[in-house]
Amino acid sequence: MRTTIELPDELLEKERLQASVSGITLKELFIAALERRLATPAKVRHEPPAIPGPANLHLLTRAELDEAMFG
Repeated sequence: MRTTIELPDELLEKERLQASVSGITLKELFIAALERRLATPAKVRHEPPAIPGPANLHLLTRAELDEAMFG
């Protein structure tokens, strides 16, 4: 399949040099890099644990907060 992607010039030049040094085509280099990336399991993000507060904690409404701060 053919596709087009935009890459920073510096990155593309580094990749061209790496492919040349390795004796492979740029296409082969990108395929190998993508295959390695896809073979690595993605890191699963976990939600941070909830921090328990006092059971009798009262959360102020916006109006209560304004009244407490500004009278």
